[in-house]
Amino acid sequence: MYWTSRKTDNKVLTQTQISMKRCLLQVVALLLLTSAAAFGQTVTGRVTSSTDGSAVPGASVLIKGTGNGTSTDSDGKFTINAGDPNAILVVSFIGFATQEIAVESRTTIDVVLQEDVTALNEVIVTALGISREKKTLGYAAQDLKGNELTTIQTGNVTNGLAGKIAGVVVTPGSTGPGGSVRVVIRGSKSLGGANQPLYVVDGIPVDNSGPGGISAQTSQYNVSDFGSGISDINPDDIESMTVLKGPNAAALYGARATNGVIIITTKKGNAKGLGININSSATFETPFVLPKFQNKYGQGTNGVAPASVGDLVNQPGSWGAALDGSEKPYYTGETKAYTAQEDNVRDFFETGRTFSNSISLQGGTGPATFYLSYTNFDSKGILPNNRLTKNNFNLRGTAQLGSKLSIDAKITYFLQEAKNRPEQGESDLGNTTTMVFNMPRNVAISDAEKVYQNPNGSPISWTSSGYQPYWIANKSRNEDTKHRVLGFTKLTYKFNDWLSVFGRVGTDFTTQKTFTLRPYYHPIVAQGAFVKRTPEYTETNVDGLIMINKDLSEKISFTMNIGASMRYNKYENFGFDASGLRYPDAVTLESASTKIPFYDISEKKVNSWYGSMQLGYSDYLFLDVTGRNDWASTLPANNRSYFYPSASLSWVASDMFDVNSDVLSFLKARVSWSSVSNDTDPYRTGFVYTLDPRGYLTTAFLSVPRDVPNANLVPETSNSTEFGAEIRLFQNRVYVDASYYSIVTKDQIVALQTPESAGFSTFFKNVGQVSNKGVELMIGGTPIKNDDFTWDVSVNFAHNKNKLDKLVDGLKTYQLGIINNGGISILATAGGGFGDIYGFDYLRKDGQIVVNAQGVPMAETNAKIIGNYQPKATIGFTNSFLYKGFNVRMLIDGRIGGEIYSFTDRGLWANGVSEETLGGREDGILVDGVFESGTANNVTITAQQYYQGVAGAISTPFIKDATNFRVRELSVSYALPVANLKLPFKSASLGIVARNLFFLYKKTDNFDPEASYSTGNAQGVAYYNLPSTRSLGFNLNLGF
Repeated sequence: MYWTSRKTDNKVLTQTQISMKRCLLQVVALLLLTSAAAFGQTVTGRVTSSTDGSAVPGASVLIKGTGNGTSTDSDGKFTINAGDPNAILVVSFIGFATQEIAVESRTTIDVVLQEDVTALNEVIVTALGISREKKTLGYAAQDLKGNELTTIQTGNVTNGLAGKIAGVVVTPGSTGPGGSVRVVIRGSKSLGGANQPLYVVDGIPVDNSGPGGISAQTSQYNVSDFGSGISDINPDDIESMTVLKGPNAAALYGARATNGVIIITTKKGNAKGLGININSSATFETPFVLPKFQNKYGQGTNGVAPASVGDLVNQPGSWGAALDGSEKPYYTGETKAYTAQEDNVRDFFETGRTFSNSISLQGGTGPATFYLSYTNFDSKGILPNNRLTKNNFNLRGTAQLGSKLSIDAKITYFLQEAKNRPEQGESDLGNTTTMVFNMPRNVAISDAEKVYQNPNGSPISWTSSGYQPYWIANKSRNEDTKHRVLGFTKLTYKFNDWLSVFGRVGTDFTTQKTFTLRPYYHPIVAQGAFVKRTPEYTETNVDGLIMINKDLSEKISFTMNIGASMRYNKYENFGFDASGLRYPDAVTLESASTKIPFYDISEKKVNSWYGSMQLGYSDYLFLDVTGRNDWASTLPANNRSYFYPSASLSWVASDMFDVNSDVLSFLKARVSWSSVSNDTDPYRTGFVYTLDPRGYLTTAFLSVPRDVPNANLVPETSNSTEFGAEIRLFQNRVYVDASYYSIVTKDQIVALQTPESAGFSTFFKNVGQVSNKGVELMIGGTPIKNDDFTWDVSVNFAHNKNKLDKLVDGLKTYQLGIINNGGISILATAGGGFGDIYGFDYLRKDGQIVVNAQGVPMAETNAKIIGNYQPKATIGFTNSFLYKGFNVRMLIDGRIGGEIYSFTDRGLWANGVSEETLGGREDGILVDGVFESGTANNVTITAQQYYQGVAGAISTPFIKDATNFRVRELSVSYALPVANLKLPFKSASLGIVARNLFFLYKKTDNFDPEASYSTGNAQGVAYYNLPSTRSLGFNLNLGF
C-alpha cells in the first residue's frame, strides 16, 4: 500500500537479470554434461552377502574422500563414476563390515560383504553434503529414504516427516492442497523468529519463505497461505533426507541452522544404460473430522422460529423451535418444511482428489550421467473450486572431465497454479468453513448451492451479514501463479587420493503473482476490491571447500575441511490495491475509483568462512571440532562479525574392547557442544522512511516507521550440549539410540511494545533467554527375518521442555499471538512456558461459580494461564512387514499433552448448532452457583442465554486436551514377478495407500487437534480451520 525507498547495491544489472544469466550458464553446463561420454572411468558391479550369496540391496558405494556415492539396486547392482584409476571404493551396509577396494583400472568389481557383529558403519550425509560413517558422529542425526516420504502425495514433502523422527514436530497448516507446514526440531528457540529449520538441497540452501504471512501470523484476521518454498521440491526426485537435529550437528551451516537442518539429496543418473521409471498415484480426500451438530432445533431465537424472512436474516442462530416438519419462512423467500438437514455440512465439502504422475530417465555412457524427470501434480481440494496444479522439470548431469576434474550440475524449473485458496481465521474475504459450520440446522446445502445470488449478482443469505459459502466460492478469487528456478554447478578437482577441492555456485529465484478479489456486492466491501502482488525472492550462494582426508599413521586418521561462502538474498514486491469498482463485472484498474500502488524491497548479504577437523584413533575414537565466522549486513557494523565453534566426541566402545558377543553387537557413546549465533532481518538497525505514493498535489510525504530501530543489536546466540548413546544387540537385530540435550538461546532479538505517547509501536532490542531441555529415544529392530518373511519395527519417543527463562525487567510476557474476539492471547511467560495460552476462567467465590443478576456465569477480571500448546511428548510407531512380494507398512503416531483453544467450539455454542447446546432447551438451565453476594443462585435461564453468555465471556470451556493417537500412514504394495509373468518391465509394483486413516484416541470432539490456522509461533488455536482430510488411494510404479 506504500512505496518504500531503500538503498540497493545494484548498479548495472537487476538481480533478475543476474539470476537468469546464471541459470542460462547452468543449462549450458548441463547440456554439455549429458553429451559427455569420453573421459574418466566407470565401475559397475554387484554386492552380495558372504552368508548365503544373496544380493545386498541398498548398500552404500562411495568413492573415498569425496561426496560421490550411490546405492545398490534391488539386485545388489551398482554403477559409479570412479574418475581416477587409483580411486578407493568404500562399500558398506548395516550388519556388514565395511570394505575398501582399490579400483586399479578395473571396470567391473563384485563385492562380497562379510557379516560383522561388532561394527555398524552406516554412511550418512552430514553438513556441507559430506558423506560420513554414522559411527564417527558425535551428535544426533537421522535419515530417511525417499520412498519413506512419498507414501502419500500431499503437496508438501515435509508432511512425510510426521511421526518418523524423534524430536521433530510437524504441524500442517489447514489451508488445503499445497499449504505451508510448520516443522520444529527440539523446540522453539526464538521469540521473534520462525523457529523452522534450514533446508539444504544438494548442498545449496533453499528459500522456504512464501507470501501470505501464515508463518508470521499473530492474529485471527485474514489468514492467507500461498504455500512455502519447500513445497516446491518434487518428492519423486528425492534420494534421501537427513535431519541434523541441533546446533551441534548444523553449526557449519551458519546462522540459519540454529533451528536444525534438513538435508535433501536428490537423485543422480547412472552409467549402466538408459533407465526409465514411471510413478503414478491417485488419492481421494474426505474430511477427517467434522463437528457434532444438533439436529433438533432450527433457525430462530428464544425457542421461536422466524415469522418472516425479515425476521429470519436477523436470527441466524439455531435457537428456534423444535424441528417438526411444519411449513416455515425460508431464506429463499418461500416457505419450506422446518426439518433437520443432518448432512448439510458434510455435503458442502466435496471429495478431493490428487493425481501425481512422474516419469524419470536416467543413464549415461562412460564417465557422464544424466537424470531427467518431469512430474505433474494435480489436486482438487474439498472446497468448491479449490485446485492446485504443479509441474516440475528437473535435469541433472555429472561428468568426469579427465582423471582429476569432475562436474555436477542441476537445474529445476517449477510452475504452480492455484485457484480459490481458502482463507482461514476471521477473513473479510470470507472463511467458508465458518459460514457452513454456523449454518442453521434446517437450511439445505443443496438450496444454498442452487440459490446463492440475486439477478443483480448480490448474495442471497440466511443472515443479515450477507455471507453465503457458495457465493464466496463462486464469486471471490484467491489465486496465485508461481515460477521458480533452482540450479547449481559444482566443479571438483582431486589433486591426489587425500586432497581435493570444489567450487560451487547455486541460484534460487522465485516469482509469484497473487491475486485476491472481493467482488462487487461483497458483504464487507460493497463496491468490491482487489489486490495484486508480485513478490520475487532471490538467493544466490557461492561457496568453495578444500577437503583433506589422510591417515597420519596406522592408528590415527585425519580429516580437515576449510571453506568460504557468500550469500545474497533479495526480496522485492510490487503491485497495487484497488477498490470501488464502477462496474460490477469489470475487475480492472480502469474500473476502480481508488488505486494505491505498492512497492517493497529488502536485501541481505552474509559472507562466511568455516572449517572442520576430525581426528580418529584406531577407528573407535573420533574428535570433531568446527568453527565458522559470519559477517551479516543486517547487523550494525561493530557487531556484524560473529564466530561460533562446536566440538564433538564419538567413542565406539565395542570396537575399542573388540567385543565379540552374540548379545552385544555395537556400543557407542557421544557428546557434543556448540555455540551458534543468529542475525536479524534487514533494516532493523537504522530508520527507513516510507514514501506515500498518494501525496498531495506535487508534494510527496515520507512516513516515519512505526518500529524503532536499534543500532546496537547483537546476534542471538544458542549454546547447546548433547549427550547420547547407541547400542545394538543380537547381531544388530535390536537397536537403541538415546539422546539428552540442553539448548539455551540468549540475546533474543524481539520487537517490544512502546507506550502510545512515544509515537511508535515497537522497538527492537536484545532481551531474554529461551531454553529447551529434552530427551529422545529410538528403539527398533527386526524380530523376524527369514527367506520369506521380514518384520521391522521401530518406536521413537521425544520429550522437550520449552521455557522462557527471563525476559526484561518490568515485562513478564511476550506476545506470540492474539485472538481478539475471544480474549485469548498466546504468550511466552518469563519463568514459565513458551506458548502459554491466556484466557478467562469462571469467576468463583469459595470455589463456586458466580453468576450475575440474570443468572449467567461471570468471568474473572484478569486473564490467566489456562493451557500451553506445547506437547509434553511425541511418539511414532512404525511397522513394516515384507512377505515375498508383499510389503505392508504402517505408521502410528501421537502427541501427549498440550492444549488448544477452540474458537470453533465457542462459535458453535454461540450459534446453537453444537450437539453440546441441546441441554436445557426445554426446561432452561439453573447454574449451580452463587450471586456476587454469596447467596445461592435461583434464576433459571434459557439455553440460549447460558451458552451465548458463556461463549461471550469465558475461555476455559473451550480449552481442549490435544492428546491424540492416529494411524497416520498405511500402505500395502505388491512387487509383481515381472520375469515369471514375462512382463515388458524391469520392475513393477502396485499399492494401496492411506493417510489419516482413523484416530485411535483423541479428546477433541469437533476438530483435528493437529490442525492450526498458523504455521508460526501463534499455535494452540483452532479457528474454524478447514477440516484436515483422510486420504485413500493407490499407486503404480514401473521400471524399464
